[in-house]
Amino acid sequence: MQFRAVGTVSLKVAGRTVYHHRGGDEIHTCMLPTGLHGEVRLTIATTGEPPALRFATGMFSTATGWECSHDGFHFQSPSAFPASLSGLPPHRSEEPVVELAPISTADGIADFGRELLGRVVVPGWRRGTLTVGESPTEVRHLARNDHEQHLGLVATSTGAVSAAELALRWVHVTGTAPKRLRVQARFHPVRYRGAFACSDRQLNDIWMRSAYTLRLCMQDVLVDGLKRDRMPWVGDLALSVLANAYTFADHAIVQRTLVALYGAGARDCHLNGIVDYTLWWPIALGLQRHLSGDPTAVVAHQAHLRRLLEDLTRRCNADGLLPAAEGDWVFIDWVDMRKDGLVTAVQVLWHWALRSIAELIDDPLLARQARQHASRVTRGLVKAWTPDGFRMLVDHDSPSCRHATLLAVMCGILPRSGRPAARRLLSGNHTPAVGTPYMGAFQAAALARLGDVPTAVAQIRTTWGGMLGLGATSFWEAYDPAHSGDQHWSFYGRPFGKSLCHAWGSGPAALLPEIILGVRPLASGWSRFSVNPQLGDLSWACACIPTPFGDIEVEATAGKAIKVRAPSGTTAVYAS
Repeated sequence: MQFRAVGTVSLKVAGRTVYHHRGGDEIHTCMLPTGLHGEVRLTIATTGEPPALRFATGMFSTATGWECSHDGFHFQSPSAFPASLSGLPPHRSEEPVVELAPISTADGIADFGRELLGRVVVPGWRRGTLTVGESPTEVRHLARNDHEQHLGLVATSTGAVSAAELALRWVHVTGTAPKRLRVQARFHPVRYRGAFACSDRQLNDIWMRSAYTLRLCMQDVLVDGLKRDRMPWVGDLALSVLANAYTFADHAIVQRTLVALYGAGARDCHLNGIVDYTLWWPIALGLQRHLSGDPTAVVAHQAHLRRLLEDLTRRCNADGLLPAAEGDWVFIDWVDMRKDGLVTAVQVLWHWALRSIAELIDDPLLARQARQHASRVTRGLVKAWTPDGFRMLVDHDSPSCRHATLLAVMCGILPRSGRPAARRLLSGNHTPAVGTPYMGAFQAAALARLGDVPTAVAQIRTTWGGMLGLGATSFWEAYDPAHSGDQHWSFYGRPFGKSLCHAWGSGPAALLPEIILGVRPLASGWSRFSVNPQLGDLSWACACIPTPFGDIEVEATAGKAIKVRAPSGTTAVYAS
């Protein structure tokens, strides 16, 4: 038996230790004793880096019954990762780095022209202080306790380099000519496979910068933002799954992120510590399965789905609804709304999560239980419906809720008779507005599905076009058109707390092809897809969408025939 392992290795067969080696990164060869049968268990322990184990291709496939666990209690099928060209374990393999020079300099500040993630290189450095900024105000701000990143420099044989990778566009180092500065920018090695263009230059810029935002947030996993937190969050992922499908179709990184986010499950603590993010996990898995068309995408998550269904139904009340317990964090959006008790938006997501579990789980009995529970939630939500849309709370006379209504449209639970009311609510301003591009993207998609494409496109122009107007090269964690000056950079009560490259700002990468050209998957893996151009004031629009069958290409010109290239194995459905 031969394998490569990072860490101290212990091999047991039928409970008996047959091999033990204390080491680092080594290739191990051991002989299994004849006549000994039972479970083969490999345990790896490390300090300072993650453990890693690799068998030669085909030596031990997942079909032989191998399972892996981080704690010895919760097991899942292992994932196969292609070996990197360097031969390094996956966690040691670095993303490619490109060294870039500034595109302009002024007042001692180097402008690199766009948002980047990388290390600042200072040739010939002897001493001086580093400041960086995602905004021009931030780079000029010298109070170091207001900065969101570690700005230390480490001396090298030729000068200095920043101690940490930094999110930046502008760089200043005291005592150093800005034209000498460089950034070793890190980029995930992925190809732009999708595209969108139309007769409106602003919308073209919005699409491209949305795709670029997503790419910058692609690291080992999909993270939320570059400046902070640089970690995966389930809500961000749910929107990123959609944007990724229309741009890069990098389904492997989505799978890694889903694995990373589930962790030990939701029995003791909600995923990311947030009630609605726990619900977004099966929804995101369902979206990924539908968009990728990969039937194996859910195989490794079957145990997760079973435990999640058990853990969540255990928390429900007698009506099958999911209350927010004392101390629970209900997020939904950064907006002022009631988030205690039976939050209607949570129940809508609970219904969507149950439907997703029913479609994904491989146990017919559990699938039926999930569908039956989803029906109970539907009946419970009837109490929250009013002629003006869904209320904020199911069991209280509370105001209409934009978020509950738009999510109901997205998951298909909205009564058909309620479409006019939902359209009025989502296009109006008599309820609290969405607080982030995260929910802004779902709102625009919901409006388009209600038939109000002009308002959906107008909202995209207002939010994402508004950021472009302020010089954005990637899209932000939040944007409020009522803000002015330095208010645009502050968040969480901190002057530069706002992330100006945030994955949930990438929504238009999916929204524009879907809304303007009506291109959406109708069956798993895009085997059937819709085409329904709604050009509005545009004279033309076109898009390319990557699918497992090949690229879908759609071109529409006002007053002329629509051109569609449907790859072999797919069917285009025109829905007027």
